[in-house]
Formats: sequence, C-alpha cells, structure tokens
Amino acid sequence: MLSNAEMEFIGIQAFSANRGRNITPYIAGTWLACICQGVIWVQIWRWYKHSAKTDLTIVRAMVGWSFFLTPVYTGFLLAWMMQTYVYHFGQYATFVNYNWFTQPWLFTVAARTAVTSYLIHRTWLLTKSIWILVVNILLSASFTGAILWEYTNYRVASGIDAYLNTTPGILWGVLEVASSGFISGAMMWTFFRSRTGWKSTDQVLTKLSVLVVQTQLPPTLMCIACLALNAANIPNGYSPFITLFLCKPQVYIVSLLVFLNSRQKLRKVLNDPTRVIQPVSKL
Repeated sequence: MLSNAEMEFIGIQAFSANRGRNITPYIAGTWLACICQGVIWVQIWRWYKHSAKTDLTIVRAMVGWSFFLTPVYTGFLLAWMMQTYVYHFGQYATFVNYNWFTQPWLFTVAARTAVTSYLIHRTWLLTKSIWILVVNILLSASFTGAILWEYTNYRVASGIDAYLNTTPGILWGVLEVASSGFISGAMMWTFFRSRTGWKSTDQVLTKLSVLVVQTQLPPTLMCIACLALNAANIPNGYSPFITLFLCKPQVYIVSLLVFLNSRQKLRKVLNDPTRVIQPVSKL
C-alpha cells in the first residue's frame, strides 16, 4: 500500500489534467444518490400506507432492509465527500484511496442480493422452473465475484492500478447482467404463455410485462455500463463513470419499491367494476 504522499502524487497525475471531467462525477454521484434516497423514503411511505399490513413476510423484510441500508449508504457518501472536499480540500489522495472508493461495491452487493433474491422468489412462484436454479447460481457467483473484486482492490496500491482488477470486475459484471436477464426473460415468457384470449386478462399481463422491463432496465443498464468500464481496461478511467457507481445501490432499491407499489395500480384495474371482460376474438 502506498503512503499518502505517494497517493497524492498519483492523484495529481490522474485527476489534475481535467478536474471538471475527473472530479465533478463524484459530486454528481453523491447528489443523485441523495435524490434517490428521497425517492426511496416516498416509496417506502406509499408501501407502508397501502401494503404493509397485507404483504408477505419476505416483502416486509426486503422493505425493512431497504429502510436500514440506504440511509447508511447515503451517510457514508456524505462522510466521504466531507473527507474529500472539506477536511482534505485541495488534495487528491482520497480519490485514489481504496479504503473509501471500494465501499460502494459492498453496499451494491448488499442491495442487489436482497432485491434479486426477492425477484427470484417471485419468478419461482410464477414458473416453477429449473432455470431459476441457474439464476440462483449466477447470483451466488456474482456475489462471490464482487467480494473477490473488493478483496483484490485492497491489494492494489491505488486507483491508478485499477487495470490489475479487470478480470474480477468483468466476472462480476457478466454474472450481474446474466442473472438480471434470466429473471426478466423468465417473467416475461411466463406472462406471454399465460395469455387467455380474453382482452382484459391479456391487458393485465401486458402491463405486468411492461412493469418487469421498467423495473429491471435501470439496474441492468448500470450493470452493462460497469461491465463495459471494466472491459475497457483504462487505468484512470473510473472518474467519468463514478456517477453511476455511487448511486447504483439506491437504483436497485428504487426499482424494487416501484415494483412493489405498482401492484396497487394493477389491483385497481382488476377490481374495476366497469371492466368489460370479453375475448379478443369474436368467435
């Protein structure tokens, strides 16, 4: 591990040439994470009013985990920014110090594991398919890859040597994208096969398919961006993408809460007394 003076020298070389491009994403990422935290509070309050008393224990556990995890992570980001822009203002060492930089990965693992476990459980109830075991394996492997990435980072001197961790980073990214794709594909295929020919029923199934895509798309796109970043093998190329990294845990939690609260709209559609149930075909 390098000394603070050595990390400061590396940080100056990596960030001072274009401070706007290299440093602004840290502020922007923290700002977006705080906005997502506000969205999370609103979504949790909506869930509490409409679904807290009737939801399953696993759902209440997921929401409780979100209630605990996200403010802790937001507090960590604020502490990191205070350390960087207040207590060490004008210094570059904290930007390449992995004691700070790697912690968002652990929070991402905690958020993603909870959210994906819930979606796997929902998908299993829908499909009863052996392929869900594959998703479980992918989830476990991606969790292992993330921990390996975190561990190897502590053996790297600074952010300037990030290329040494390309393989664990790519492993984690591929498994994240694969598990998300399996979950979305399994749910949408189940809804597609469940079509009955009745217009109102098929409309609900279409809404469910769109909901799955909407809730899975943001975190999946972030996984793809992270995968592309690690595959690019750019030693000091993390700064332009740091905004995505810093708000990634909140994006997973927001996706879960939006998914849970969207059930209220579907219940209203199903319970609408004015609905006319008729086949799509007139036969």
